[in-house]
Amino acid sequence: MVSISSLPSFVQLVFKNTSTLNQIQSTVFPIAFQSNHNMLLCAPTGAGKTNVALLCILQLIQKSMISSDQFNLSDLCVVYIAPMKALVAEVVSNLSQRLQPLGVTVSELTGDVSLSRHQLLSTNVIVSTPEKWDIVSRRSGEGSRSISGR
Repeated sequence: MVSISSLPSFVQLVFKNTSTLNQIQSTVFPIAFQSNHNMLLCAPTGAGKTNVALLCILQLIQKSMISSDQFNLSDLCVVYIAPMKALVAEVVSNLSQRLQPLGVTVSELTGDVSLSRHQLLSTNVIVSTPEKWDIVSRRSGEGSRSISGR
């Protein structure tokens, strides 16, 4: 099992209420945090998939590190897709609370919550439903084309 105390200080800050990663998280840790490889993780509810996604986000944040406690987050853009609006709200709350100390902004994008183009471009982590992301990413001047042009 991966001990949180063995990880960089910014990761320890995000995982401050955790002492070790669980078995699934520890197994995928080398891919999630130490590589650029794609990954598909299928695991039961409560197995820690959100923490694995968080490790992937932290790997991207690590690439933007300027010094031991400063990051250049202007180019950081993550799109996190959750299957239902209720789960989107839960993930936004979780990630916002945990990533806020690093200066990372997290926003919800669902049928109930829209973001202006400026908000979309200034958000580091967008959590959306598949349907809403499909609509936004196909709209001219918004979505994935605008975000990729950061």
